Amino acid sequence: METSGTIVAADAENDLALIEIATELPWLSESEMYAKRGWWTMAMGNPGDPESGASLDRYVTFGYIGYVQDEYWNYTSATLNRGNSGGPLVNSRGELIGINTLASSGDEYGVWNIAVDSAVLCERLVACED
Repeated sequence: METSGTIVAADAENDLALIEIATELPWLSESEMYAKRGWWTMAMGNPGDPESGASLDRYVTFGYIGYVQDEYWNYTSATLNRGNSGGPLVNSRGELIGINTLASSGDEYGVWNIAVDSAVLCERLVACED
């Protein structure tokens, strides 16, 4: 499905943008609690395959919250690939708990995948209702 969009707000520090699209889609409800260690997670996105350049349309990975830093950074074992940024990280009830942001791997620190907590959207991009 193709659609057009307009950038409504952006936060370069957290690599977040709020984009209004023409197509109406169902909303993901937001978790009322910050993520907790051990929570099941599912990361969604449309990453590209670095070898072929092809898109992995509607791609999901599963994992668990390893830890949460400052109720801000959700470290998950769900693999994030290039192109997952901006996709949702949801809990086992399908509630939004974060926005997939970055991933890294290396000998010194191992593999880590991070989603910015969804509350950051309200703090940085849009006035959310309490």
